[in-house]
Amino acid sequence: MKRYFQILLILSRMALKLFVQFRANTVGIVFSTSIWSFLVLSSIYLTTRQVKMVFGYTPGELLALGATQVVFLGVFHTFISKNIEKIPEYVNQGFLDSILLKPVDSQFLVSFTHLNFPALFRMVIGIYALYHLASINSISINGIAGILGFSAALMFSLILIYSIWYMFATLLIWFPQMDNIVEFLYHLNTASRYPISFYQEFGLFLVIMFSPFSIALTVPLRLLTGKADVYEVSALIITSIIFFFASRVFWLYALRSYTSASV
Repeated sequence: MKRYFQILLILSRMALKLFVQFRANTVGIVFSTSIWSFLVLSSIYLTTRQVKMVFGYTPGELLALGATQVVFLGVFHTFISKNIEKIPEYVNQGFLDSILLKPVDSQFLVSFTHLNFPALFRMVIGIYALYHLASINSISINGIAGILGFSAALMFSLILIYSIWYMFATLLIWFPQMDNIVEFLYHLNTASRYPISFYQEFGLFLVIMFSPFSIALTVPLRLLTGKADVYEVSALIITSIIFFFASRVFWLYALRSYTSASV
């Protein structure tokens, strides 16, 4: 474990050097991600400001859910999404061969080689939005316990969504022509912007399909505001653990079928 932590530190230092070296590119990424974050929050505000309750949530709580998504995606795009974007390239161009030959776990290298630190500015915007909503009493934060619960639940949410993304991307080992699958995954992430009660209005199929994305953010927010119950928290923790081990087993199984792009 210590060895992998040291490798992650080395990769982080390399990413920080790129962050500083290519300043114009960094400014552009920060600007675009900031605009995206403001657009998400603005769209939620404009569509809910005239109502008192939507699917059991007040407009302030829906804004807080949007801000939670901004925080989550800030971390997710910093550490995970850019790496999974690379999997089609690894498979189709044979780069996965060199990864498999390294004396480091292949899933670890595939998952954390490329870090995108400018995306952390989304997290800053999201945290500020949550602070602002609490300061104007749109939401009520459950003190230090709520903040700690929110942070811990977000970690499990990251594990859950990472595992789902990784299992989908693993399919590329059998179907390398599906190199646009990551774009589909980005669209799936938008499902986390809405509470599970929203999907219940559209039938069981959508509930099953989108519930992992929905609970990934609704549970941290409900912990932050002190409204979560033990069943919701347990569902997030158990689901994230199950999906993580499933992604691990699925990856190792898929590698048995990998024959290299050169074959």
